[in-house]
Amino acid sequence: MIREKDGIPVSGLREISILLTCDHENVVKLREVAVGRSLESIFLVMSYCEQDLASLLDNMQVSGHCLEAEITFPLRTQVRFCRLRSRSLR
Repeated sequence: MIREKDGIPVSGLREISILLTCDHENVVKLREVAVGRSLESIFLVMSYCEQDLASLLDNMQVSGHCLEAEITFPLRTQVRFCRLRSRSLR
């Protein structure tokens, strides 16, 4: 996010709002937002995940099946869900 003089950017607030209300099996749940001593120290507290996508792709062994299809379908449904959610909050 671009550094702002007047607080948190609107785009950042919108993203946080979407994540707080998002309830989808393929989207990590945002539990709360913690603010440090200043608005420059904002922390997003999310549900625990054993692996992120990068480590999953690095460690996954392909055994004759289409890895791209397994990964891209859930990603597309997540993106679609978040976009629809974003439109409804505007």
